[in-house]
Amino acid sequence: FPSHDKRMMQAFDLSDRDGMYECQRLSDEIGAVYQSDRSLGASLWAMKRILQHRGIGEAHVMTTLQDGTNEEALALIENFTKTYKA
Repeated sequence: FPSHDKRMMQAFDLSDRDGMYECQRLSDEIGAVYQSDRSLGASLWAMKRILQHRGIGEAHVMTTLQDGTNEEALALIENFTKTYKA
């Protein structure tokens, strides 16, 4: 997410180790939201749904990837929103 990446780079430029670690921790938490208990294909679908929720692209996936349900998407977005408060 652009704002998160910008914060991480600012922390890096300022040699702010605590800021960098905090950004990494949040990045790990966000990754867990869309990767945990999912196959690679399902993780890619989940990531695309989150990006769509943030106004970046569409949630379309190629047929070889696993698509999720609307219910899964709603739960995913809810979990993401709790994790990432930007």
